[in-house]
Amino acid sequence: MLADVNFLLRARSRRAAHIAAAGPGPRHNVYFERRGLETESEGAHHMRWNHPIIDADQHINEPLDLWEKYLSKKLQDRGPQVVEFEFAGRKQRGWKFEAGDKPVPFLIMNNGAGISPLEWANGADGYAQGRKGAWDPAARISDMDIDGVDAAVLFPSYVMGGSRVYSKDSALQVACTEAYNNWHSDFCSHDPDRLWGLAMIPMTGSDDAVNELKRARELAGIRGVLLAAWPNGSVTTPDYAVDERFWAAAADLDMPVIVHVGFFEGLDPEAPDDGPAGGGAKPPDFMSLGAMIRTGHFMMPVLSDLMANGILDRHPNLRWGMAEAGAGWIPFFLEQFDQVWLHHRFGFGKSSPSSAYRYPPSELWCRQGFATMMRDKYAVAHWDDPALIDSLCWSSDFPHTLTPWPNSRLDIEDQFGHLPEEARQKFLYKNAARLYGVTPTAREL
Repeated sequence: MLADVNFLLRARSRRAAHIAAAGPGPRHNVYFERRGLETESEGAHHMRWNHPIIDADQHINEPLDLWEKYLSKKLQDRGPQVVEFEFAGRKQRGWKFEAGDKPVPFLIMNNGAGISPLEWANGADGYAQGRKGAWDPAARISDMDIDGVDAAVLFPSYVMGGSRVYSKDSALQVACTEAYNNWHSDFCSHDPDRLWGLAMIPMTGSDDAVNELKRARELAGIRGVLLAAWPNGSVTTPDYAVDERFWAAAADLDMPVIVHVGFFEGLDPEAPDDGPAGGGAKPPDFMSLGAMIRTGHFMMPVLSDLMANGILDRHPNLRWGMAEAGAGWIPFFLEQFDQVWLHHRFGFGKSSPSSAYRYPPSELWCRQGFATMMRDKYAVAHWDDPALIDSLCWSSDFPHTLTPWPNSRLDIEDQFGHLPEEARQKFLYKNAARLYGVTPTAREL
């Protein structure tokens, strides 16, 4: 995709020009102030690497007027609405979706970048108290400049669960998804070299999925697509014959396919509110849920089905990315998958599509798979593992509260500073550039 254009060089040049536009003289630098450093030279000399940094997983907070502006007039009264409601004995604002009985409160966790973890409470309103860069592209560029980030891949926040969060009506799901993608294209068009958009795919069947994939391919600023379910719309059961058209189209259109965290069976609006585990089980508390997310708990079933059913083998040009699910577990997962495949592929015959693989599953991953990481020293300690060296991509999760912003350079130095130059470049920009079809030129900064 657009491989002949040196996006990274332009992005880095634009960041430098944007900073220079502030003019000469002393300027307060939040990055260094937060670390108690008086000047850049005191803290950044060892972090002046001669290459760009791509943040492979940032988020936006959907603007309060998104669907008012981008959804057709006849559907606006059924689209997402900003409402006030009582919560824990006080007034709270949130999103009201047709699919749900309860509003989704505006959470500071979705926009708490730069706030001390000692100072925020999750009941706070992330739109009122958080950073404007969560929904304003010019402010986002400024936030990236503060953090030393050249380009960022942008995921949603409140509609991360996919089109089913909007409504049970398929037509409204498609319309709201198209509205989001049109807005996201406009957002990224503010600076498409630095803001890399992901179009969402509706969960209303493979025909709608393929149609929106093709439409998104023509939208400015869109670099790939985000799946919240299998192309047929199910969060649990792939339909390989039905889904095949989507995988073939994604490969033919050179559109990388990304899954964020997993497919979240517990978000099914038709199911009882019993949490991600389903079956009436009590959902885990947030602390354990966060650990489960970042150790691949919800991603493993998705990756298992992807690998077991020959999707990557049948479509060698398909690029597949996993976001915010950690990476340290991937080499062990692939080792076990290979072991089972090597011992059982003949015995199961045609009953298992993976029996017909031309390569071990780990080789398919190494050829086509990518994963983002935040804080993952176990993955970094095994940086030269074949499952990681060409797939691992650093990310900050900005502006969510786990982000190291505005000190990402210190986080990067701590995790990657000791690595060989080529490995560090792969993790900080080359792997992400390859995932999104961006090829730096020989003038590589």
